[in-house]
Amino acid sequence: MQKPLLATIGQPEKIRQVLECLGKTLAADRVFVVQLIAPETNEGHFTKLIEEWSPSKVLPGAPLKLSRTETIEDCLGDDFHRISQGHCLFYAQNQLTALGISAKGKACATYPLLIDDRLWGYLALELKARNTLLPEVAQQLIELTANSIALEKKYQNREDIELHCQQCQLFHHTVFSQAEIGLARVGLDGRFQHVNNKLCQIVGYPEKELMALSFQEITYPDDLGDDLHYVQQLLTGKIERYSMEKRYIRSDKSLVWISLDVTLIRDANETPEYFISAIQDISYRKQIETGLREKGISFYQVLNQLPYPVIIYNAEGEVLFINQTWTTVTGYQHSDIPTIDAWIAKIKDSEKVRFLIKDVFETKKQTKKKQIRVRTKAGIIRIWDFTSTNLGRIFNQDNVVLATAVDMTEQISAEFKIKLANQKLSHSVALLEKNKHQANLLNHLNLQLQTCQSLSESLLTIEAVGGELLESRQGFLAIADVEGEKLTTLIRWGDGLNVKDNFSPQSCWGVRRGKRHFMSDPSQGICCHHFQAEKISIPYYCEPLINNNILLGILGVSLLATETIVTDLSEQSWELDFLGELLALSLSNLRFRQLAKDNLIHDSVTGYQNRKALLQILAQEKIKQHNSTAASLPPFLTILGIEKFKQVNQLLGYDAGNNLLKSLLDDLRYCLDPQSQIFRYEGMVFVILSPEEIKESLVNIIDSKWKKLKQQNKELMEIDLHIWTETILLTPEKNQSVDHSIQKIITFMSQRNLQ
Repeated sequence: MQKPLLATIGQPEKIRQVLECLGKTLAADRVFVVQLIAPETNEGHFTKLIEEWSPSKVLPGAPLKLSRTETIEDCLGDDFHRISQGHCLFYAQNQLTALGISAKGKACATYPLLIDDRLWGYLALELKARNTLLPEVAQQLIELTANSIALEKKYQNREDIELHCQQCQLFHHTVFSQAEIGLARVGLDGRFQHVNNKLCQIVGYPEKELMALSFQEITYPDDLGDDLHYVQQLLTGKIERYSMEKRYIRSDKSLVWISLDVTLIRDANETPEYFISAIQDISYRKQIETGLREKGISFYQVLNQLPYPVIIYNAEGEVLFINQTWTTVTGYQHSDIPTIDAWIAKIKDSEKVRFLIKDVFETKKQTKKKQIRVRTKAGIIRIWDFTSTNLGRIFNQDNVVLATAVDMTEQISAEFKIKLANQKLSHSVALLEKNKHQANLLNHLNLQLQTCQSLSESLLTIEAVGGELLESRQGFLAIADVEGEKLTTLIRWGDGLNVKDNFSPQSCWGVRRGKRHFMSDPSQGICCHHFQAEKISIPYYCEPLINNNILLGILGVSLLATETIVTDLSEQSWELDFLGELLALSLSNLRFRQLAKDNLIHDSVTGYQNRKALLQILAQEKIKQHNSTAASLPPFLTILGIEKFKQVNQLLGYDAGNNLLKSLLDDLRYCLDPQSQIFRYEGMVFVILSPEEIKESLVNIIDSKWKKLKQQNKELMEIDLHIWTETILLTPEKNQSVDHSIQKIITFMSQRNLQ
């Protein structure tokens, strides 16, 4: 049995698209993602292939396959420690067996996938045989892709919220099932939806049978009318809860007296969902009350043995009796409370009790019940259901009242815990749904940004998805220029953060500090200087978008009332953290793509465009001609060949020779028409597009420049360059075969020079 270090990356089709984009860009033979798997013994790791891409149908290599006793630590040795620390590895073709690459003539670049500084796996590319390192731009592009995969994995799984929901459900179930009183969840139709063991004991039904019944079916008919009346008042919102005493019909058809407390649970829209009922068996108390009426002779003896606190007082307020349980529970003896007023002065809810006593005496009703808070002699607050019964004339006294108490503290505590658990569960479910939606938005944004080819495409996607992520917040996105000297605001969400169109990086405190800058109370601090006004009224934060120590832009977002503390934002608005990281990664990716593209169409020595750039321009011109669009290229294409320049490199070295060559081309460019373009076609052969015939003037310009260089450097006196030129007039017919014509001219001139 094996267990993964972290959960497996989801949505493999998205990962595959990323791998395909990277593989095609770098012309790789294979790109794949590998996850590390830890065995139960925790002695090393095996590997698991998660996703791969190859331009061919038959993959040239295979994922690393290890035996049950062989781990990747054994295969890689010290290199495993290096990749675990975040280092990128390059393997030449003779070192590939450690990574399981069986194809010959290949090399492999390996980049770690780190999640919270922990190695989850690695991204690997199989390349054509080489023993030199990849270009820096290619390495950075691969590293960006690896970071993107790791970032997507980090924020894709929101399992902490689901775990919290499970914990709330477990807590709810534990409180419900282990309560010492009967508890039930009852549907709006009266049917039992969930009952605990205590309730099953009270009514004598097994749980399965009780769940098939309704409270109407087991309620004694004479008591059902009052119960339904209270239910209707709950549903219409006239009362929030009710308490009553009634009788249940047990499974053996006997009657059981119960004390019932009912609360209605509503959803977020205040729509009734179900009832929570708390039931206590009060049969014993009812039996005592009946016995008191029938056997007045043993009155005090019976009362003194009751497990409930009992007090008896008359219309003058004189306390006639308190039982032993009353003294045990409250700590007060008869001498401490000789009158009912003396006791009322010591309790918490004195006014409630005064009203209850007055009502019992004035209305002459048999029973009155109130829930009150009682302070014991030790200062502990308990919650009682305090029931007063007017016994009428007894023991030669009128209006004798017997009051009993049931301690409800534990029941109310259990109800509160259940309600709190329900609220937490509802909140967690709502938060989970919200986070799932935000995660989908971020995954969509991540995929879209990875496929965008230009800044304008990226901005359209960011503006649409970012606005939905910010919800009621306001914000802006400013992009830095290549030099990092100016920022331009390109996106505004709302107009609350009135930011300038253009500003310097130092205008933002976040850029100065190199990290997110919070301004929870703008009236008490110095705001960033990139706002139109010196002071703004909305709390905000600015996050510099930085990758590889390069400033790419600034994301500004207003804060909600609950997000004025830094920890609130990081805990409650994780999507904004991810949005900032994603934007920095995307902008960096676009910049490096543009840099890589520029390197592909420019000569690395002279900086002038190369043959590939020329062919692209000619192809675009061909499309314009096909669409009957006016031609935009100069009509003359002149081929310039410079022979014997190799002697300069041999004499002065390649660095000095390259500088001289660039100097020659720069002078030539200065002398030509501004519309002219110079391309380094191959070797020492150059192509110039110009609006006029320049064949003869080219030779004169080069000769004149070369003579000046020879005068400045005596070592060049013995070298005479041989310069040849040939001109092709661009027409729609010739435009389709210009490259072939240039090749024929170069071949002809090379053969002639040899002769």
